[in-house]
Amino acid sequence: MQSSALAFLVVITCHSSAASTKATVHYLGVGSNVDQSVMERRIGSKPLSAEPACAPDHRLAFTAIGTWPEPAFASVEPSPYAGQECHGVLYTLSLSQMARLCVSEMVPAGYSLLPVRCETYAGERVGAFALNANGPGRALEAIAGPIRPSRRYLELIREGARKSGLAPSWLDRLAKLQPAPGT
Repeated sequence: MQSSALAFLVVITCHSSAASTKATVHYLGVGSNVDQSVMERRIGSKPLSAEPACAPDHRLAFTAIGTWPEPAFASVEPSPYAGQECHGVLYTLSLSQMARLCVSEMVPAGYSLLPVRCETYAGERVGAFALNANGPGRALEAIAGPIRPSRRYLELIREGARKSGLAPSWLDRLAKLQPAPGT
């Protein structure tokens, strides 16, 4: 938890003007957070900005363990394989918006803030945070293989990714994911 809090402070950027100082933070939304209307509900207002991006050397995993009928939720995990990447929406948030997001996502109990290097689809490199699941999900995945989310959650992710303009190759990857049986 201390490293997440410290990293949070390191990535904050301050923009000064004669009238005010406004601190912001970048967050890579994955899972249902690729849907901007979901994000607006979570943070209580519109993000300051939103654009498609990817985190090289990271992967989308469903290692945040839920309860039936939602067996698992999205997490950004470091990838053990070179060339793997995780696509999502790069949001610029005020500090109060980020705080609301962290409360909504149960940081630090359910997730930790993971510092990631992102690249926007326009080619800009940006330091950001992503949500990385706490708990037994990674161990379960190592033993039993990939954990599958519910059909409802997968459809929410796919629709949000389409609406947010994520890459066709990423949409194809999402289309190939199978939901948990019986969901």
